[in-house]
Formats: sequence, structure tokens, C-alpha cells
Amino acid sequence: MLLEDALKKMGVSSLFPVHVAVWQETIGPGAFEGDLCINSPTGSGQTLAYALPIVQMLSNSAINCLCALVVLLTRDLTLQV
Repeated sequence: MLLEDALKKMGVSSLFPVHVAVWQETIGPGAFEGDLCINSPTGSGQTLAYALPIVQMLSNSAINCLCALVVLLTRDLTLQV
């Protein structure tokens, strides 16, 4: 399943600029495997941006094991993610 299909199943119809930037750095062309720090204004979609690489890996049937660590600054943001 493609990321686009997985996002549609989740009810996501379009991406914000922060989502596109994260996709390009982690999943898309020129992707790398490493740490990612997202600095974006409130309401710009960081919550989903944290999950995009995880959703991509889960939507890939070839994955046997997935580990992800998301460190968040506040309890409120933790509840959102």
C-alpha cells in the first residue's frame, strides 16, 4: 500500500508544507535514516508530520519490525500524537 492510500484511509486528503518537507527528508527522493527535528508554527501539521515515516513503514507489507521514538516537549502534544 502506498503512503497516499494509507493517508486517505486515515481521512487525510491533502498535505501541509511541513508534511511535504518531512516526506522529502525521510521517505521520498534523497531520504535519509536519522534524527528529525521539526520546527513549525502551531497549527501547521507537526503532529501528522511526526507520524508520516511511521505510517509509511506500517503501510509497507514487507516490514517485519518497526521501532520509533518520538520525543515531545509537552503533555498536551503527547496526547495529540
